Amino acid sequence: MAAADGDDSLYPIAVLIDELRNEDVQRRFAMLARLGLELLTSSDPPASASQSVGITGVSHGAQPG
Repeated sequence: MAAADGDDSLYPIAVLIDELRNEDVQRRFAMLARLGLELLTSSDPPASASQSVGITGVSHGAQPG
């Protein structure tokens, strides 16, 4: 069936709705929401964000020289 018929165009939405019903996905969304609230209420958001995901250093490739 072609996407122009309308049925295939709704498939991604149906898959998304099915995934949102998944308990594991719901737990991940809840974890991200809590992390977001922690970042919003922290006094130093950039440092807290990098520490919370375990980033200790960033390399941008080019070294000053």
